[in-house]
Amino acid sequence: MDKKEESKQEKSRRHWALATRLEQEYNWLFTRVSHILAHRDPMGLTLGNPSRTDYYLEVGTILARVLDEAKSPDTVLSILYEEFRSWFGGVLDSKLEKRPKRTRSLYKQMSEEIWAAYQQWLAENPK
Repeated sequence: MDKKEESKQEKSRRHWALATRLEQEYNWLFTRVSHILAHRDPMGLTLGNPSRTDYYLEVGTILARVLDEAKSPDTVLSILYEEFRSWFGGVLDSKLEKRPKRTRSLYKQMSEEIWAAYQQWLAENPK
């Protein structure tokens, strides 16, 4: 196995560990964000079945950043754009180019829903 392949595997292991830890620690919030992504399905992964999610690892990296950085729905929107670019490369840029209004609206909806879920979680889980 070459170093590049080993690096991909190590990155994958880290992402699985992060998602698993966050799912256990923030179960309700993790599940809610998973549902939002599956229902809105920005990359077309759930094939019309929003009860199924293929966004497990993405939820991990998004939620980690929301917990650390989110100050508003706009912050969440930036996190979503950055994470989906990281995970899906130019696919997001292509969607923005082909359907800019629809894509921006979808990401704005997701950011507002994630922000609302985060605010609800914070209210129910004071520090």
